[in-house]
Amino acid sequence: MGENAVPQAVLKEGGASVPVSSVPVPLWKARRLLKDALSATHATAAPFSSGVCRWECSVAVQNARDAIIWLRNQSLHPQVYFSNPSGDLVAAGVGAAHLITGNGRLAESDVQVEAPTAVHYYGGERFDVTAERDKEWEAFQDHFFFLPLIELRRTAPHRTATAAAAAASHRQGSSAREVDFSNERRTDEARRSEDPVSCRSREPYEWTLSLTLRWRAGDDRDRRKRDGGDTIAEDGEEALLTWRQSRRKALEALHQMSYEFDRVLRPPYCLPPPLPPHRPLDEESGEAFERWTAAINTALQDITDGKYKKTVLARSVQLKFPDALEPLDILLQLYGSTRATTGYLLCLKPRASVGFVGCTPEQLLSVRQQQLSTVALAGTRPRGATKEQDDALARELMEDPKDRTELDLTLESIQVALTQLDTCLHDSADPCQPPPRQQDDQSTEGILDSPRTAPSPTGQSFISSESETTIGDSFQSPEAARAVARPPADLSQQLVVSSLQVKQLKHVQHLFRTVRLNLQQALRSYAPPTDVTDRADRGGQSNSGLLRLGVRLMHGLHPTAAVCGLPKGIAADAVRRLEDFDRGFYAGPVGYVAATGSEFAVAIRSALIRPDDSGRRPSSVVHVFAGAGIVPGSTASGEWRETAVKMRNFVEVLGPPAHPLALRLRSAPNINTMGGVAIVEEFLRLGISRFFVAPGSRSSPIVTALARHPLAARVTTSVHDERGAAFMGVGYARATGRAAVIVVSSGTAVANLYPGVVEAWQAGLPMVLCTADRPPELRGRGSMQTIWQPDIFGKYVRWMKDVSCPTDHIALSHLLADVDCAVAHAEGAKGGGKGPVQLNLPFRENLAPDGGPVRGTPGLASTWSHGCLDGFGHGDERLAKWQQSCSPYAIYVPGEGGGMSRDAASEVLSLLSSSRRGLVVAGGGQWREGDVQAAIWLVGQLGWPVVTDITSSLRGPIDEHNKQAAEKIEHVAAADLLLAGCPFITHHLRTDLVLQLGIPLTSKRMYALIETAMKKTANEAATIVVSPEPHCHDPDAVMTHQLTCSIASFVEALDDVARPAAISEVAHASELCGLADLTSIAIAGAANFLKAQEGESGDGSSSSAALCEPEVARLAASSAQSTGGLFLSSSMPIRDADSFGSLPDAIATAPDVGRSDEGPVGCVASNRGANGIDGVLHSAIGYSLGLGQPVTVLLGDVAALHDMGGLHTLKQSGASVSVVVVNNGGGGIFHFLPIAAHKDVFSPLFDTPHDVSFEGICASVGLPYSRVKTSEELSAAVSGKSAFPRVIEAVCTDRESNVSIHRDIQRAAGDAVVTHLARSIRWCWWRGGCRDSPTVVFLHGWLGSKDDWRTVIASLTQQAGGQCVGLFAVDLLGHGGTRSAAEGLAASLAHTPDVVTTSLLDLLASEGITDAILVGYSMGGRLAMQLMKKAPQRVRAAVIIAADPGATDPAERHERFCKGQVLAGRVEAMDRCAFERFLRSEWYSMPMWGPLAAPCSPLEDSDQQPTTALLTDIIRRRCRTSPRAAAASLRGMSAALQPDLRPTLVDPPCPALFIAGRHDARYHAISEELVESSIEGRRLEVATADSGHAVVEEQPTWLAQAIGAFLQKHQLVAIDDATAAAAAAPPPPLPSPAPVLDSLAIVPFTMDLSQPLQLSQFDAITERRGWLILARNAAGTVGIGEVCPLPGFHNETHGEAAALLTGLAGQQGVDIPWQLGALRDSRAFDAWVTTLKGGRQPVVPSVRLGLQQAVLHLLARERGQAIPELVTSMRSGTSRSSHVHLNGLRVRSHATIGGDASSSSERCVRYPVVKVKVGGRSTAEDARRVNQMAEDVMADSDGVAPRIRLDANQAWLLREADAFFRQLSERSLALIEYVEEPLADCQLLPVFHRATRVHFALDESLYQEHFRLSDLPSLFGKGLAALVLKPALLGGYDKCLDFHSVASKAGVPSVISAAFESSVTLHHHALIASMLDTVTASGATSAPVGSDVVSHGLSTFETLASDSVQQCSFSCAVDEEGLVDIRVCQAMLDRAAESAKLKWAHDV
Repeated sequence: MGENAVPQAVLKEGGASVPVSSVPVPLWKARRLLKDALSATHATAAPFSSGVCRWECSVAVQNARDAIIWLRNQSLHPQVYFSNPSGDLVAAGVGAAHLITGNGRLAESDVQVEAPTAVHYYGGERFDVTAERDKEWEAFQDHFFFLPLIELRRTAPHRTATAAAAAASHRQGSSAREVDFSNERRTDEARRSEDPVSCRSREPYEWTLSLTLRWRAGDDRDRRKRDGGDTIAEDGEEALLTWRQSRRKALEALHQMSYEFDRVLRPPYCLPPPLPPHRPLDEESGEAFERWTAAINTALQDITDGKYKKTVLARSVQLKFPDALEPLDILLQLYGSTRATTGYLLCLKPRASVGFVGCTPEQLLSVRQQQLSTVALAGTRPRGATKEQDDALARELMEDPKDRTELDLTLESIQVALTQLDTCLHDSADPCQPPPRQQDDQSTEGILDSPRTAPSPTGQSFISSESETTIGDSFQSPEAARAVARPPADLSQQLVVSSLQVKQLKHVQHLFRTVRLNLQQALRSYAPPTDVTDRADRGGQSNSGLLRLGVRLMHGLHPTAAVCGLPKGIAADAVRRLEDFDRGFYAGPVGYVAATGSEFAVAIRSALIRPDDSGRRPSSVVHVFAGAGIVPGSTASGEWRETAVKMRNFVEVLGPPAHPLALRLRSAPNINTMGGVAIVEEFLRLGISRFFVAPGSRSSPIVTALARHPLAARVTTSVHDERGAAFMGVGYARATGRAAVIVVSSGTAVANLYPGVVEAWQAGLPMVLCTADRPPELRGRGSMQTIWQPDIFGKYVRWMKDVSCPTDHIALSHLLADVDCAVAHAEGAKGGGKGPVQLNLPFRENLAPDGGPVRGTPGLASTWSHGCLDGFGHGDERLAKWQQSCSPYAIYVPGEGGGMSRDAASEVLSLLSSSRRGLVVAGGGQWREGDVQAAIWLVGQLGWPVVTDITSSLRGPIDEHNKQAAEKIEHVAAADLLLAGCPFITHHLRTDLVLQLGIPLTSKRMYALIETAMKKTANEAATIVVSPEPHCHDPDAVMTHQLTCSIASFVEALDDVARPAAISEVAHASELCGLADLTSIAIAGAANFLKAQEGESGDGSSSSAALCEPEVARLAASSAQSTGGLFLSSSMPIRDADSFGSLPDAIATAPDVGRSDEGPVGCVASNRGANGIDGVLHSAIGYSLGLGQPVTVLLGDVAALHDMGGLHTLKQSGASVSVVVVNNGGGGIFHFLPIAAHKDVFSPLFDTPHDVSFEGICASVGLPYSRVKTSEELSAAVSGKSAFPRVIEAVCTDRESNVSIHRDIQRAAGDAVVTHLARSIRWCWWRGGCRDSPTVVFLHGWLGSKDDWRTVIASLTQQAGGQCVGLFAVDLLGHGGTRSAAEGLAASLAHTPDVVTTSLLDLLASEGITDAILVGYSMGGRLAMQLMKKAPQRVRAAVIIAADPGATDPAERHERFCKGQVLAGRVEAMDRCAFERFLRSEWYSMPMWGPLAAPCSPLEDSDQQPTTALLTDIIRRRCRTSPRAAAASLRGMSAALQPDLRPTLVDPPCPALFIAGRHDARYHAISEELVESSIEGRRLEVATADSGHAVVEEQPTWLAQAIGAFLQKHQLVAIDDATAAAAAAPPPPLPSPAPVLDSLAIVPFTMDLSQPLQLSQFDAITERRGWLILARNAAGTVGIGEVCPLPGFHNETHGEAAALLTGLAGQQGVDIPWQLGALRDSRAFDAWVTTLKGGRQPVVPSVRLGLQQAVLHLLARERGQAIPELVTSMRSGTSRSSHVHLNGLRVRSHATIGGDASSSSERCVRYPVVKVKVGGRSTAEDARRVNQMAEDVMADSDGVAPRIRLDANQAWLLREADAFFRQLSERSLALIEYVEEPLADCQLLPVFHRATRVHFALDESLYQEHFRLSDLPSLFGKGLAALVLKPALLGGYDKCLDFHSVASKAGVPSVISAAFESSVTLHHHALIASMLDTVTASGATSAPVGSDVVSHGLSTFETLASDSVQQCSFSCAVDEEGLVDIRVCQAMLDRAAESAKLKWAHDV
C-alpha cells in the first residue's frame, strides 16, 4: 500500500468532489503530502482559472476532541470550530484563504465564487446588525465569515439523498434524549418509519486535512468591473500576484502547523477560577435583578396591549479572570462535560484571546441534497435527579399552556418564513443578479478585498419584509425568471412538521418540533429541469448559487421567534429598548455555507471571551449569555431562574469563583496553610487534574488547600487506605497518561504506597507522591508515626526530594520549583521516561488552618511575616508575577531528544528493507492517539502482519481501518490462541525481523516465538523494540535494537529517511502474510467449540451450561463495546482475554463501532508492570475516573480478596465500574503450573481455597450484587452501560476442569487450523493390487516420489501372486505431483508433520484404507512413525527404513535444526543446474550413502565426477523436485522439529520393522541401539540391508522380500498358493438388475480452433465438428460421450459417422450389462452394440469410442463411482493414479502449445515433456528446429529442461532418419525421450535403434491392418519405449487396455493420445490414463532413462477457442506443471453431462 496508491493529497478544483484516499495517514504525513503537492505547483502560473483550488488528504483522527486540541495548538488566526449534533460534521479551521467581514449583513455576492463543492465558508452574523455595536464585539464586525486556509474536517461517508436528508432532518435529536409525551401515542414502528436513520448503525466517519487557496481570477475581475471598479489589465498580472501571495501564505501556514492532537502544547493547561462576583447567578436581589424585573413587566404590559405576541429577553453576566483565557480551553471543557447531551459546539476566534464559544441545541436551518430542515424550540424545565423526576418535569412542560403557547408562536414564525418561498420566486425579476451595492467603510484582511456591504438606515428594523421575501431566489435561472409568471404554489401544504417532543439536555429540557421541506419538490413549478440543487449531487460543475442560497435562507429564517419574538420587527425593537447590553453574535446565526448545502445554529447558550483592557496585566472577561421567552404567564422570578439554569454549562466549566491567589496566600492563618495553598495551586497550573487523598493528620495543610480550592475540590477523591490510593493513581495514569497526585500522611501510610509505586515504576506510569512527614528533628527519636521516609522507595521512583518544612526564612519559590521539578520528572519532561516521584513534605504544627498558639507549644505563635512571599524585604518580582498570573512558576519543555536520530532511522529502515519475513508486534504501554494512527499507517505501508496484544491500543482501530479501507491490514488478534493450538507454528514462522511497538506482551508464547526466531534459527534475525520507556524489557535477551522514543516519532523518522520514496516502495511484503487468516480460523474453531459446549440448538436457544472462564473472558471483553473500558487483572483474566477476547461478539473498541465516538484510544488496560494481582479494584476505579466513562473490570476471586477494600472505595467514589469476579474457589492459575502435580504440597498452600461470600461483602458496603452461573445470565448482566457501580459474581467450573477446558479449546482451535491446511494439499497417488486385502502404503524420502517404489512394488506383487495385497504409493507434499493449493505462509506450514499426517489420514480414509501397512523410507519413515503415534488404530504394521526417530539431546536437536535451516536456505537459492551440482558434489558424496556415494574433491569440477549409472538415474529423478519445494520440505519436515519418536519405535502400537543399510553408519547405529533397548515381547524387529542409506534404490528386491516375510510372519498377508489362487478367483457377481438405457440422444456441436491446424497431407482446418452422445437411464442419470472424427486421421468420414449416429439415436429399453464397465473383453461390447437398433452394420472406431464413453460414464454414475474406480473394482490386476502427466505439443506450423508466450492459452504450462512434429520438411531444417528448441527450452527452464518427444509420423526412410539424428546437437540428443514412428516400415525399427541409439514408440503401426497384438513382444528389449494409443482410432478403451496389459509386462508404458477432440473426450482420456500409469513394471525394461514418468498427449485442449460444453473445460483440471487432477476430470465430466442434458432438453 504505497503512497502512490492514493494516500496522496487529492487536488480539487471546481466541480464535484472526488473520493479522497481510503487510506488515512497520520497528520504529520498529511502535512508533508500537502506541502509537497503545493510545492509542486509553479509560482509563476496559477494552476486553475477559477481562483480556488483545494488539496485534501484522508487523515487518521480519533474524535472531535482531537480536532479541538489540534486547533488549540495552532498559532495562526482566524480560527473556527463547528460540530453539529449528529456528529457527521466536525470542522476545525485555521487561517483565512478568503475573509469576509464588515458592517451590515453578509451579502450574497460575497460568496459568489465557483468553488469546489467541498469548500465551506464558516462564520456568523450579529443578532441585530442595525443595533449599535459595543467595542467588545469589534473583532467580529457585523458579520464574520472566512474560508479556512487549513481545515481538519470529519464528514459522514456518502449516502443517498434520502438517507442524508433523513439524517439531516433528525440530527437535532441524535445526541439528546427525545421524549414523546403527546396524547396520541405512536408505536415504535411508526417512529422508525418517520426516522429511517434511527435504526441504522452509525456509519464510520472520514477525516480529511485540507489546504485551500483563493486568489483573484476571472470571476473577481468581472465582479469588480460590474461593481464599478477599475479595469484589470489583460495580462493577468494581478491574478498572478495574488496567486503567488496565496501560495507563499499557504506554505508558511503549513510550516507553522502543529500536528499534535493528543496533548496541549501551550500553557495555560487549566482554566483559572473567576474572581468572585457579588451574588450567585440565581439570587433574586440587587440592581441587575431589579432591571430585569422592570424589563419583564414592561414586556408583559406590551403583550397585554397587543403590541406583539412574544418577545425574548436575555441577560449577560460578566466573569473576570486574573489571567488571559484561551477560548478553546473553554470549548474543550464544554466538550468534555456535555459531549453526550449537547447540540452544536462552536467557536469563532478572529484573533488570539478573543473568541465566541457556544453549545447550543437550536438549529436555524440545514440544507442538504434538496432537503431543508429547521427546529422550533421553546419552553424550559430543569433536569430531574432521577428518571422519574425527569419524566414528571417533561410532562409538566408538555402540559404547561405558557410553554405550549411559546412553542406555537415560534413554530408559526418558521412556517410563515418558509411559506414565503413562492412569493419571492414569483416576484423576483432576476434572482441571479446580485442586489445593488452601496459604498461604506469596511475592514479587510488577507489578499482579497472583501466586498462592501450597505448598512441599514438608522432606526430601521433589521427584520425587513424585503429580506423575508428573498429566500430561494438562486433557484431560478434568468430564463426562468423572465418566463410568464405562474400562480404561486401553496408551500404551506408541503411543510412536514413533527409531533411535539421533549429534548433533554444535560441541565435543561425543552419542547421542540422539527419542520422539514423538500426544496426540489417545492420549487419544481419554478425551477428548470436542471436546477442548481442537483448539480453538485450529479457530479457536475459547482455553482455559486448554492452558496448564495445558504445566505438567503439564513437571512430569511433569522431571527426565529425563539430568540426574538413575534412579530419579528416589533419584538426586535422591544429587545433593543429593554436590554442594556449588546447581544453581538449571541442568538445570531453561526454555521457555514457551501456548494453542497448550508447549516446554521442559533447561538444561544454562548459566551464571549475577550481581553480585559482595564488592568496592567493580561486578564480576561467572559460574557455569559442566556435568554427567556416572554409570553403571557411569564414572571420575572421564573425567567431569572430559567436563565440561571441555562448558564450552568458555562458556570460549571469556568468553576466557582475564588479570591485572587495573592490574597489567599497572605490571608493564610499559618505558614503551613500558605504552603498547602501554593502547592495545590502549582499542581493545578501544571495541568494536574486528579488528586487522591488518604486520611491523616500530617497532610492537613495540603488536604485543606484541596478542599477549599474551587477547581481542586471537584477533582479530589478520598480513599480510605493508602495502598488503594496508589493503585488508583496507577489506573488513572493508564487511562490518561498524566500524573495524579497521591496525598498521604506520615509513617506506615507511606509504606503502604509501595506496591502501587512498584507497579507505576515498572510500567512507566507518572505519579506524584506527596508524602507528609514529621519535621526532621523528630526522625530517629522514637516519635509516633515517624519513620525514615526519604528514599523509602529506593530505585522505584524517578526522583525524590525531601523538602524543608515551610518557614518564613526560605522563599516560596523553592517550594514551587520543587513541585515543578517533581511533575516534570514524573511526566518525562526531564528525560528518563515517566514514572513515580516523591515529594516528602514535612510539616510542623499548626497543621490545621488555625492561627494563634502552636498546637502543643502554647508559648509559640503561628504567625508569619510573609517574608517568603516578598523576598525578605528585597522584593521578588518573579514570585510576585506568579501570584498575579495563572502560569506555572517553571515549565519544563521536553527537548527534541524524544525522537529518533537520522542515523538510527536509516539503520532501522535498512533492516526493514532487507526483511522478507517481517512481523509487527503491538504490545502494551502508554499509547497516545498519534502513536495509534502512526502505527496503523506504518503496518499498512510495510504490508506485514501485525500481532496485537490485548492491552495494545491497536486491536479496535485496526479492525475499524479494515472495515473502511480497501487496503486491508493483516491483523492477528489472537496470536496466543493460534500458537497454543498449533505449537509447530512457533518454529516454522522463521521471522527474520520483529518490530515490537510498545511493551510488554501478555502472551508467553509470543515471547517464545520471538526467542525462537532470534536464538534457534540459523538465519540472521533482528528484534527492534520501540517504546518511550527507557528501561529494558527483554526477558529472553533477544532484543537487538531498543529505540527509546514515541511510536509516532519513530514512524515519522522512518518516513523522513525514506523520502522521496515511500516506505512501501522500500520494504518488501512479508512472506508471513496469511497469519491473520490462520488466526481467524483458530478463532472460529474455538468459538465453535464453545458454542457446542453451550449446547446451542438450531433455534438459537442455549442450554444452561455451566460457565467456564474462557467464556467469561469473552463476554467481559464483549461488554467493552457498550461500557467503553475494560480493566483486566493479571493472572488468568488477562491471559484469557488475550486468547479468547477476539472470539465472535468480543471486543470492538473502534470509534463508532462498539464504543462511543468520543472514547479514548486505549480501552483495555491491566497492571502489567510488575504483573501482580493486588490493587486491581482500585486501579480500575482510577482507570474509570481517567476515562470519564464506565469500565468493566475482570478479576479472579483471589485478586478480589487481595483488594477487598476497593469495594468500599467503589461505593464511596460512585465510579461507573462493573466488577466481574470469576469465582472458582481459589487460585486457578496454579493448576496450570508443574507444582499442581505434587498433590501433597499443592493445596492449600498454592491454590488457597476459600468459601467467601461476595454477596455478603457487597451487602455490607451497599453495592448492587448479582450472581450468574450461565453464559446467558452473564451476557445479560454485563450488557449495556451502567452509570452506577455494581458487582457480578461469575461462578465457574472447578479449577481442575478449567485446565482441561482451556486445553480443549486450544486443541479445537489448532485442529481447525490443521484441518484447513490439510485440505489444501492436493495428493498425487497410485493405487493397485487387491482392494479387499490389507493395503501397503509406500512413503518415499526427501526428493523422491512414488515412482521410487516401482521395483519394490513389482517384486512384492510377484511374491504375493499379484492378488493378495493392496498397494498404495503417494507423492509427499512438494514432491512429484502433490501440491498445496494454499499460498504464502499457509503453503509453507502445509509441509509440517501435523498437517501432512492429518491430510494423509484423510486421504487414506477417502480411499477406504482404514488399517494401513506403512512402509516409509527416510523422511517417509519419520512420517510413518508419526502416523503410528497420532493414529495407532489406523496402522496395522509399519516398516521403517533408514529413518531418524529424533534427537534426544536439546543441543544436538538445535544444532541439527540450524544445519537444516542453513541447508534449506542454500537449496532455495539454487537454480536447477546448481541444484544438480549440489546433489552430485555434496549430497550424494556423504558417507551415509556407502558404495553409492560419488567420490568428490572440492578442487575438482563436480561435472567431471565419476558416477554410477544408478546414481545418475537417482540424481536425474531427484532433480524433478524444484529447489524451492525441496527447501520447503526440508524446513517443514525437519527431524529436529519432530517429537522424540523413540518411545513409539521401541514400544510400537503395532508390529514394526526397522531397516538400515550396513554401510550407513549413523542409521545402522540407530538400529543397534534399538536392538539393545528392545524388550522381549515387544513388536519391534530390526533388519540390515547390504547397502548404504539408499536401501530402496540399491536393494529393492531384498527389501521386497524382507517386507513380504515381515507381513507373512505377522499374518498380515498370507503369501502362498492357496491364497494366491483364492485371490485370483473371479470377482464377485455384479449387482442386478442391469441398468436400462432409457434414451440415447445425439447432440451436434462445432468448436472453433484458436489457430489453424495444419495436418500432414491435408489442408489446415479452423474448426472441429462432432456429436455428443447422451445415454440416459430411467432415473434421469446421464452418461456422456463424444464422436469427433478427424480428417486425415480417421478412416471414416464425417458423413459415415453421422449416418451411424442417426441410426442409433432414440434407443430405448436396452439393458446395459455391468461387465461392460470392466473393459475386459472387447467382444462383449461389440456384441452389446449389435443389440442396438441399426447396430448390425459395422460401427466405425470414432462412434464405437463415443458409445463406450457414454456407457462407461453412465455405469459409473449409476454406482456412484468415478470411472477409474468402476473399472478397477471390476477388473483385477489394474491400478489407478490420482493424477496424470501431460506433454506439450509443437506442431509443424506453429510454436509449442502451452509452452511459450505465443500459445493461445492464458497461462503458460511448464510441461515435463514437449512433443515436436518432424518429418514434414528436409531433415536439415527439422534438425535445425529441434536444436534451436533445445537451446530455447534449456534457457527458459532454470537448468533442467523438459524432455523432447519427437513424432515423425512414419515420414522417413532409414537413411533419412539416420541423417536427421546425426545433425542433432549433443544437448538435443540428451533431451530426447524417444521418437514416435520414425520409419514407414516398423520391421526396421530395431535396426533404427541399433544405428542411432534412440528409442522409439509405436503409434500409426498399431492401427494398420497387418499389425497384430501378438507382434508386440518381438519389439520388446529392442528399443521400444512406449505405445501411443489413440482410443479414437483403436475404437475404444477396452482395446487400449488390451495393448497396455501386454506392454506393461515388459515394462513398456502406454501413452493415451488425443485427436484434437473436445474437453469431454479429454476428460475421459485422462480418467483412463490414470489406470495406465502403473509403477508395477519390472526392472527389466528397454525403455530409455526417464521413461518411468508417463506424459500423455492430451494438451490439445490449448488449441480450442471454444468447446462442446461450456464451463467444463479440460484446462480446469490441469495445473501449471502439466499435471491433471483426476477428481476434477470426473467432476467436470459429470457437469458436462448435466449441462448437455439441459441443452438437449431445451432444444427438443
